[in-house]
Amino acid sequence: MSLVDKVEKKISDKVRELVEKVLGPAESSGLLEIHRAILEEVEGHIQPIRKGVRVFPFKYLAVRVAAPEGKPRAAFEIAFTEGQRLEQDIRERLEQVGCPPAAGFQVDVELGAVPGDQGFIIECQRQVPPDRQRLKLPPARLVVIKGRAAEASYALSKRRLDIGRLAEVLDEQQRLLRRNDVVFPEGADPANATVSRQHAHIEFDEQAGAFRIHDDASSYGTRLLRENQAIPVPAGAARGIKLQVGDEIFFGQAAVRFEA
Repeated sequence: MSLVDKVEKKISDKVRELVEKVLGPAESSGLLEIHRAILEEVEGHIQPIRKGVRVFPFKYLAVRVAAPEGKPRAAFEIAFTEGQRLEQDIRERLEQVGCPPAAGFQVDVELGAVPGDQGFIIECQRQVPPDRQRLKLPPARLVVIKGRAAEASYALSKRRLDIGRLAEVLDEQQRLLRRNDVVFPEGADPANATVSRQHAHIEFDEQAGAFRIHDDASSYGTRLLRENQAIPVPAGAARGIKLQVGDEIFFGQAAVRFEA
């Protein structure tokens, strides 16, 4: 088995392990085929510039993947959008074939309807469009101090971070409404019972250069403890409240500390 084949198998095995937890082995093959086909098409855009030298000339890929609604959509999010997973897999594939992407390489993935039956479309550009350039967030994290979350701490590494009691929130028709980034699993701690399914979210305010906490109409409310003063977060308020280092954020009785 060649090195490239080994890399492809490694990537496929990693994606398979993730999506089978949601779909099961029998229903995962179609998604894995789409993932593999995307990597092969991207590799097909490598261009020779002189004898024995090839490059991947594009810095920006816009990938649209056909994804169903409901529970299967969650598996597509895991395989393609969560944690910039597809971008990481494309980087690894290009590096192993000797054509690492240029600095600033970016892949944006959108799930939705795709014309035809290929299952995806890819648009390649030599530069990242100005309106698609990623925001550079200041370093910050949440440290769990009360209740029990899936992780002990969470880096605020994207514009919006959703907090709730379930990893996946579904509607009555089993369609995915939201995936929470910070999860306080039901039954893991008495305080977790006061965290709503869609409790709150933290969003980066680019204009202010700061993170803001928003309450998403939770049952037990969201509040800050700042210098021993309790500050309620208004439910559904568009602006939310600007976070300061050291703030303790309470989701009902569960809590995290905001650090930078």
